[in-house]
Amino acid sequence: MNQFKNIVNTLVYGNFVIALCASSLCYFTILFFSLELYLLETVLFVFFSTQFTYIFHRKVDHLYYGNRFLTPQDNWIKQHDRLYSWLLIMSFVGSFYFYYQLPKATIVILFPLILISLLYVIKLNFFGKSTSLRLIPFLKPFLIAFVWGGIASFLPLIINGGMEAFFELKYHIYAIAMGLFVFGQTIPFDIRDYEIDKKSNLKTLPHALGNGITKLISISAYGLALVFVYIVSKHIDYQLVALASAFIISMVIIWKLSSQKSDLHFSLLHESSLALPLICFKFLAFF
Repeated sequence: MNQFKNIVNTLVYGNFVIALCASSLCYFTILFFSLELYLLETVLFVFFSTQFTYIFHRKVDHLYYGNRFLTPQDNWIKQHDRLYSWLLIMSFVGSFYFYYQLPKATIVILFPLILISLLYVIKLNFFGKSTSLRLIPFLKPFLIAFVWGGIASFLPLIINGGMEAFFELKYHIYAIAMGLFVFGQTIPFDIRDYEIDKKSNLKTLPHALGNGITKLISISAYGLALVFVYIVSKHIDYQLVALASAFIISMVIIWKLSSQKSDLHFSLLHESSLALPLICFKFLAFF
């Protein structure tokens, strides 16, 4: 049993799960639009770059805050610091390698996303105050939704269609839908981090509106996402049904969440629901 728990902890706290979720959303886009070029390279780039980004963020957090706000993941990282450092290096190498397998036009979409990812945790002087983007009140879920929406939608579309894809209205609508889906998934993590954010004086939606209204905002984001995908699809097919199924399951998961749930519960169950669009898509494809 302990061995199984160690494996689960490594997959979750080593950011394998979140990387798989990001690459699964990217792969869903590939299937949704029947893209054909650089499929493996794109998915693996998204996997390694996501894993690197999340590990990098944790490393920077530890430099700034040390042991100030220890979570179960922080405790795991302290106990497996060498492994975590190796994962940082390997994910960076993987990101670097697969980036160079992709068309150079991808830098157009990647540059702003990389910049936001760095400034998300690195403190700079904004308006005379040293802070990072993540510490700006209420901004965190919007930033995550923007970056994930770009990675999961525009990246594979530009890789396959060049810069012309950037000027297609339907792709922007689809990117907004993916951003709303991720936004809905991100907000509940502020519920999980309620006490930590309170101690660090970071204002989030649960602090301002309460958990109930925060969950309703999250669920509403799913509904809007489904409307936007329908606009892109223009008809009801199994792709749209797959997304609707994924959103409904995610709504149920979110409504059942509370700040009393364990960190591992949030990280494993809630993060994994980001892979539901692909799972539902593959399931319905058999019928």
